[in-house]
Amino acid sequence: MHIFITGIAGFLGANIADYYLKKKFKVSGCDNLVGGSLDNVDKKVNFFKVSCEDLNKMSQILKGVDVVLHAAAYAHEGLSNFSPVSFANNNVVGSVSVFTAAIKNKVKRIVYCSSMARYGNIK
Repeated sequence: MHIFITGIAGFLGANIADYYLKKKFKVSGCDNLVGGSLDNVDKKVNFFKVSCEDLNKMSQILKGVDVVLHAAAYAHEGLSNFSPVSFANNNVVGSVSVFTAAIKNKVKRIVYCSSMARYGNIK
């Protein structure tokens, strides 16, 4: 089974990748490296430096993928109040692009991961 993880260089994505590598799955992923680090990505991962917002590139790199785990998001809680357009593009447009590319490639399952990074500091 081929697992693809968006935001793979971040905390959540890298840990998910490690889990599936231990289970002997083929793991690929992308990250724009705005908040993640290549140091977090295992060498066995087929890594793409791509923004989730790029529908054309996402459509190309999701060919042959069975499952997409979408964990990419700007992890700057609170900054969404000051730069809402950037955060909307990353978190909303990026998600729609990933889901559209997955549907185009007949990916069997999409798993949407979320955290406080998407919503900011909510009381």
